[in-house]
Amino acid sequence: MAKDKNEKNQNIDEMNPSPESASEEMASAAETTPKRRLAWLYDDRYRFIAGLVILFVGALMCLAFSSFLSSAGKADASAIANGQIYADGARNWIGSLGAVMAEFCINRWLGVAAFLYAFFCLQLGYRLTRNMSLRPLFPVFVHYALWSIWISLACGFFFVDSYQDSYIYLGGHHGYDLEQYLQRLIGWTGVLLLLIITLLILLAFVTRSTIGRFRSTVGAAVNVGHKLRDGMRHHNAAVAADGGVSEEEEEPTFVADAPVVDDDPSEGFVADEPAAVADDDVAPADVVPDAPLAETTPIEPEPAPAPSAEGFMADETRVVDMPAVAEESNVVEDEPSAEPAPVEPAMPSAEEATIETGDPTFSVTQHKTEVLDKPIEQPLEDYDPTKDLEYYKFPTFDLLKEYNSHIPVDLEEQNENMEKIRQTLLDYGVEIQSINATVGPTITLFEIVLVSGTKINTIKRLSDEIAMSIASRTGIRIIAPIPGKSAIGIEVPNKDPQTVSMRECIQSRAFQESKAALPVALGKTITNEVFTFDLAKAPHMLVAGATGQGKSVGLNAIITSLLYKKHPSQLKIVLVDPKMVEFSVYSNIDKHFLAKLPDAEDPIITDVSKVVQTLKSLCAEMEDRYALLREAGCRKLEEYNDKFIHRQLNPNKHIDAPIGSKEGTHHHFLPYIVAIIDEYGDLIMTAGKEVELPIARIAQKARAVGIHMIIATQRPSAKIVTGIIKANFPARIAFRVSSATDSSIILDQSGAQNLVGRGDLFISLGDKFERVQCAFVDTPEVQRINKFIEAQQGYPTCYILPEPKPDPNDAAAMDEGGASAVDLNQLDPLFDECAELVVASGQGSTSMIQRKFGIGYNRAGRIMDQMEAAGIVGPYQGSKARAVLVEGVAELQNLLEDLKNR
Repeated sequence: MAKDKNEKNQNIDEMNPSPESASEEMASAAETTPKRRLAWLYDDRYRFIAGLVILFVGALMCLAFSSFLSSAGKADASAIANGQIYADGARNWIGSLGAVMAEFCINRWLGVAAFLYAFFCLQLGYRLTRNMSLRPLFPVFVHYALWSIWISLACGFFFVDSYQDSYIYLGGHHGYDLEQYLQRLIGWTGVLLLLIITLLILLAFVTRSTIGRFRSTVGAAVNVGHKLRDGMRHHNAAVAADGGVSEEEEEPTFVADAPVVDDDPSEGFVADEPAAVADDDVAPADVVPDAPLAETTPIEPEPAPAPSAEGFMADETRVVDMPAVAEESNVVEDEPSAEPAPVEPAMPSAEEATIETGDPTFSVTQHKTEVLDKPIEQPLEDYDPTKDLEYYKFPTFDLLKEYNSHIPVDLEEQNENMEKIRQTLLDYGVEIQSINATVGPTITLFEIVLVSGTKINTIKRLSDEIAMSIASRTGIRIIAPIPGKSAIGIEVPNKDPQTVSMRECIQSRAFQESKAALPVALGKTITNEVFTFDLAKAPHMLVAGATGQGKSVGLNAIITSLLYKKHPSQLKIVLVDPKMVEFSVYSNIDKHFLAKLPDAEDPIITDVSKVVQTLKSLCAEMEDRYALLREAGCRKLEEYNDKFIHRQLNPNKHIDAPIGSKEGTHHHFLPYIVAIIDEYGDLIMTAGKEVELPIARIAQKARAVGIHMIIATQRPSAKIVTGIIKANFPARIAFRVSSATDSSIILDQSGAQNLVGRGDLFISLGDKFERVQCAFVDTPEVQRINKFIEAQQGYPTCYILPEPKPDPNDAAAMDEGGASAVDLNQLDPLFDECAELVVASGQGSTSMIQRKFGIGYNRAGRIMDQMEAAGIVGPYQGSKARAVLVEGVAELQNLLEDLKNR
């Protein structure tokens, strides 16, 4: 009965659990829920699949990195920089993906240390596939991370020079940038010590025996040092006790034929036996060493006496008591120490003085040190203007597209044209001896030797007939005669003209080996030779041509040539683009090559109202440079820069420049400045003489100071290209124009109306006249070049031109007036707002007022003169902003109230 009762109670307890047991069951259920959700992480199948994927990634990384370090990486790095890696394909073993991955992980990240992360992926994948614990990998990852940082910094430190010449950055951008920062912070020695210390710290983390080995190595080195020191002490003490000379000290100069004293008198005195010093550390017992002498005091020998007992004792006394003799000769000596001082050898440059001792057998010589009146100045190294951007790299050839310009000559076409020309001339009674054809990229030149007695004018009148006979799509050009030859030339357009590659022109030997100051590779001549010229010798150029005939491409070819040849420290470019689209692609290299006005936002000048100000600023720069050349005694820019590079000019010397640019008051390296103005005709239509006068001034005077100008127009009329412009722009480029009149305005001769177009041009450089097919450079090529330059370190700002000073002889400047002629009773309506802006900004700049309030330069200049007369700003200081004389808005308000109450 009792047993049944207990079983019944047990069943009741199971059906009705207590609150404590219920809460325990709920807690256990809550704990198992997240485990079930993450159970797939512990599933052997998922771990195996994940391990295979990670092993695959690690293997790809190892292969991609290894291939990148081989020769394949050079071409891939160039293709990545150009953005053509996916289009052109890659040489990497893993293809384009591997090339990009290697470029980013090695060059742009940690360098060769990126291999550690590939090894980590292999280890992680191996453990996952084997279903092993991942906990041991955590310290491995930490070690790899620390070692990758150290290796990157070490490679950036030891291989910093390779960043200029190699496509592989062993330390990556991380290592290079960190090394440069640390060098500026703690110097080269500090970085080296930091690498050593961090290496020991990392080794201590990797192996526990590192600390013990380091301590034992240092202790052993210290013990060796102590033993050497103790040995030297014992050695010196033994030598001092025996009166000898240690090996470490110099041996005193002994006199030949000096008498030798033997301890045994019975052996007698041996005359004329030279004295010697034993090579052993201790002198022999049977030789009495000489006592230490005074420094630089040689002893003259004494004739040896006859071998007798009395004579022997006298000689012995003389040798032993030598210090006493020195005292009698008034030579001051220190007391003999434990370590006898050696006799120093005489310096050959010292002066010698002999001291009389009274003893004819003994003399004392004293050496005097030569003393200079002033320190010897070590010559300084030449100044290198490129040091500011010492890691700048010139654009590479592969940024330009390569066209197939080696098209075989169509002999059938040339033979057909030759026969048509021969037959046409015969039809009009002109006999010829021979015809020679020279095939160019766009035209073919037929050199014709006439029968003697034929008039040249007869050939000139047949140009239309010849063009009709060969069915030329454009007119032909007759050169009668060809300069330097006894022949006439007929230029006939080719049916299939070739595209001249800018890359081929840049790669040509003529351009690469050019010693010109501003070399330009313009295109190819009829003989397929690359045509180059020096813009510095031009020195100013007029470019004209109808719309769509290649004028813009020609300007891009000129700029591209300069970018490929000049360092940013050697060249600055001023771009004027009224159309706002031609030169906008160059805006991203403003901190490398472009120049602009102070306070100008956009380095590309597109506002016509600011063109005049820019041209006047160039005139101010020209005057400043002439002041520098006058002070240096130079006649041209090359001589001045050569003196400055060889440190013959003091950069701290103050120079009173006539205008006063930012750096015009001190000597500094002067870069070339090339001003390129597009749509010059539109500027003349808008501003007229206000634009033409400063251009004429620059063209007349600026060549010697390295300022050169190129103006381009598509309307070469007499109103645009005036006599002043033609007289000062001797270099001319003419693309195809609409009429012979326009050709005569540009080239002073007709012919440009018969050009083929699409880059076909005439160029006149003084006495040199050539027909050239302009090199083709497309917008994507220009963009790639600019991106390549933009990615490199540039200057903090653009090259700042001086702010132009108003000319008192100019009507516009007279309209502005001066501070002395300002009527403060008739202030400008914007005077108060401009004054508040100037006081708030702390600088008085006319350009800032013009930009902020959208007013013209003349009005902004009047307001600035009014503020000068009111005592708000100081006088004009060139490109420097005027000094603000009012401190705070409160003082300004009081001054404005006084002006209103006057």
